[in-house]
Amino acid sequence: MKTSVSQVTCHAILLAVLTLALVCFIHPPVAGAADRGVEKTVGRSTYPALLARAESDGSARVIVKVGIDFRAEPVLAGEQMAAQRAATLMAQNRLISELETKGVAPSAFYRYKYIPFMAMTVSAAGLKALAASANALLIQEDAVSLPDEDPTPGWSIPLIGAEAMQNAGITGAGMTVAVVDTGVDKTHPYLTGAVTSEACYSTNDRQHKQSSLCPGGVSSSTAAGSAMPYGGSCPTSTVPGQGKCDHGTHVAGIVAGRSGIAGSPGPGVAPAANIIAIQVFTYSERAQDCDSNGPPCVTANDSDIIKALERVYELQEGGLTIASVNMSLGGGQYGENCDSQAASKTIVDMLRAANIATVASSGNNGYCGAIGSPACISSVVSVGATDSNDNVAPYSNSAPFMSLLAPGSAITSSIPEVEDTWYASWNGTSMAAPHVAGIWALMRQQTPAATVSDILSALTSTGASVTDSSCSPVTKKRVNVSEASALLQNGAALSVTIGGKGQGTVSADGLTCAGSASCSGTYVTGTTVTLTAQPNFKYAFDAWTGCTTTTDNTCTIVMDSGKTVTASFGLLPVMNVTPQSLNFGSVKKGIRSDKQITVKNTGPTGAAHLTVGTVDISVPSDFAVTGTTCATPLAKGESCTITIGLTSSSYGAKSGLARVASNDPKRSPIGVKLAGNAAPPVISVPGNTNLGSITVGQTSEAKQIYVRNTGLSPLTFTFIGLADKSGPFALVFDGCTGQSVAKGDYCPVAVTFTPTAAGTATGHLIIQSNDPNPSRATLVRQLSGRGK
Repeated sequence: MKTSVSQVTCHAILLAVLTLALVCFIHPPVAGAADRGVEKTVGRSTYPALLARAESDGSARVIVKVGIDFRAEPVLAGEQMAAQRAATLMAQNRLISELETKGVAPSAFYRYKYIPFMAMTVSAAGLKALAASANALLIQEDAVSLPDEDPTPGWSIPLIGAEAMQNAGITGAGMTVAVVDTGVDKTHPYLTGAVTSEACYSTNDRQHKQSSLCPGGVSSSTAAGSAMPYGGSCPTSTVPGQGKCDHGTHVAGIVAGRSGIAGSPGPGVAPAANIIAIQVFTYSERAQDCDSNGPPCVTANDSDIIKALERVYELQEGGLTIASVNMSLGGGQYGENCDSQAASKTIVDMLRAANIATVASSGNNGYCGAIGSPACISSVVSVGATDSNDNVAPYSNSAPFMSLLAPGSAITSSIPEVEDTWYASWNGTSMAAPHVAGIWALMRQQTPAATVSDILSALTSTGASVTDSSCSPVTKKRVNVSEASALLQNGAALSVTIGGKGQGTVSADGLTCAGSASCSGTYVTGTTVTLTAQPNFKYAFDAWTGCTTTTDNTCTIVMDSGKTVTASFGLLPVMNVTPQSLNFGSVKKGIRSDKQITVKNTGPTGAAHLTVGTVDISVPSDFAVTGTTCATPLAKGESCTITIGLTSSSYGAKSGLARVASNDPKRSPIGVKLAGNAAPPVISVPGNTNLGSITVGQTSEAKQIYVRNTGLSPLTFTFIGLADKSGPFALVFDGCTGQSVAKGDYCPVAVTFTPTAAGTATGHLIIQSNDPNPSRATLVRQLSGRGK
């Protein structure tokens, strides 16, 4: 085939664009990455726990973020998207090459296509290399999740308003819901024609006692039959509903069970919606993977779940209209959002940017104030369970940051056929989540342009308010799709913009803006909405605009019409303290010595002022803050001083630590080491004193003895006198008692000799001082003379 000049020119231009884009996307090596080490570890496990597991098991399964400047694909132009994917592949290959060069290549690895992450199995040495590598930005455990059902044998479509929607012709037609679970039996009468795409992602890892449940034992497949629950080696059961891979079929029936099926419980939430069935579970014989029932069990690795979510993204790229993803699985206990699970958060955010809601069950541990993962991710729609009396089910996890409630108790749905049994009644948040995933299909059919935030806002603004009686602070909306749909079409819109130079999260019931992205929601006219702003790490909340009233970081709006609100976030200051050690040297006991430290705002241009807080000192009896000029906030480049004094109450070496606090979240507090030495006095007195030969009965001239202080602190005296006052020697002058002798100074005493007989005579001068050395505290000096 001939290539025209115009083709060559176009190819050259495209290559240039891609090359330039690659340069922009590739993340430079992180300065000091090797020093950060274990700070890279995020998610469910700490670095020491991961390392211990790698050492005991011989390896650890991890998910690693590689270094590119990443943006969710739906916001990129075509050339930028291609360049980002190429940059991702280059960064992944660079990391693998580095590990191979160091001799710690992973025993297995997987490159994600749409997000800058890799899944890999590494030895303990490999994990250490990742922690030190500038090419690995984050490391998280490839954690496992269990199905969130409580299969206790046991009405919900009318209660949530789905029946009214179906009667009005809104059945989910043209919409698709992905069920990421244990597979879906597409041959089940209740699901006839529902499954239009299948995939399986499962793990073979002999060392960790895990084996794939995909047909043929392969680790991945998108062929027809890939998601049949028992197409692989998943254990079945002779008891209906007790097979280890029945779960996904039950979930799919709740989402899209067909109408008019004899013997069925009636249609599911969206009976005309299609299902993408993705099997992500793995057969495990390892105790730490399973619940209290012990091994063997089926469990889903995070790496396989992320592969499934990438498959969903790929299918929407191919033209499918996907309303939601259902994940009735999870594990862990999280009292706040777990966005540190970076790989999962990244792909969930990409799906949300493509207008696909990720719905997950909150978990069945009965936690109050905590839910499981992945439901804990802030961009996931998390769902707890209620019963037919609109009470929160006792098994359901509850938390203030959970999104919604939906029916989950005594829910009858499809299971793979056993002994002519096609349906079972189960309890669990696994049954609640697919009600919400199906609702998304109904609402997207009725209002195709509605965003994930729009629909979530409508759902959290309608329905019954249910308070968890065993977790009283938690009140959430039990979904009603009919009410939410009416609101979505007729309610007042709230648009929230994140402004300023910083980033943060703005949230309210049914609305969440994260990072620097704007969001919107719809509310019943007249509703009062309270927004809360929370700055991201390294940023500060500055101000609101467009609110009815404000209080610190909260904004209240009365939705009497459409509203637009802006939350501005700013850059935080950077605190620098010099010096970071103060040595006072030798000081006098009881006499204060002062030194200063300087605090400076070295933050970026436009950053907030630096506010210096308290200075805590670890040895307050010796060191103390004696002065400060830091009462006024510091602009960029400005500095102030803090004076610290050492006043020693005892002799000897002194040490402490001053911790300077500020509004710099990364460098506050900064420690300043304190040291000094309260040096004692040292008494120095000449040796023996000879007053010479004196005629008996006469008195010698007075002879002076000089007492010196060769130490630092003042020398004082408690006693100066003769041992024998009736002897021939006399103390005729005392210039020391009552005096304080400074360093290097002296005081005199004088003695005389009056012999009473011929021959040599001796006496003793006793000097007692505050010299703390026991050998010098009391000095005895010999006096001598000769009578003639």
